[in-house]
Amino acid sequence: MRRRWLIGLTILLLLGGGVYMFFPRDYSATAKGSPEYAAEWKAAFEQLSGPEEAQSKYADVEAKRFANGERVFGVCRDSHRYRNGGTVVVKDSTGAVRAFFGHVCGGSLLQYGLQEAGSLREFYGAQWWQGFGFSEFTYP
Repeated sequence: MRRRWLIGLTILLLLGGGVYMFFPRDYSATAKGSPEYAAEWKAAFEQLSGPEEAQSKYADVEAKRFANGERVFGVCRDSHRYRNGGTVVVKDSTGAVRAFFGHVCGGSLLQYGLQEAGSLREFYGAQWWQGFGFSEFTYP
């Protein structure tokens, strides 16, 4: 009887944990950008000169140097886990810090976008921006 009870409890915990993984942690799956989060990273990125410095200072930063010498680094915030999710902030070799609001599905979306691009033009023109409903945020 005790063994059957333990098996039932184990199954219930496994099912409950599996269901929990598919639902947002704070019920903010509709998070589509945060001006505060964007402003925080803009201030941080403006002080940095390049990808190496950014990555050495901040563990969350993704970066890429393109073959043509251009470079970009940035962060993204998952829409499913954070109220300030749905935000991508990048700084590129032109010195511009740009933010985009849309659906960040997982913490590796920016990493994926960087891997797929061969230049800044390709990065900013990539289809995934439109596919996830991104629009550029205009800083005040």
